[in-house]
Amino acid sequence: MDDEKLDLCHNNEAKCPYCGFEDYDSWELGIGEDVETTTECPSCGKEYGVMRNVEITYTTWELKDDKVLGGSDENRR
Repeated sequence: MDDEKLDLCHNNEAKCPYCGFEDYDSWELGIGEDVETTTECPSCGKEYGVMRNVEITYTTWELKDDKVLGGSDENRR
């Protein structure tokens, strides 16, 4: 790896801090939110620390009548 600085925070995939490999199977790490653990890079074989960050977002919509609950597309029209 050259002297290029890697962006290692809040990425969509786990990124090896040694070789820059992005693990597109990061979801298979099986770790919970904000849990620190270690994993081995499938590319260079070095072990590094990793933590999963979870962002929660919400979707809202108006209801056509007060008896309808849930988020079906029909309710959002």
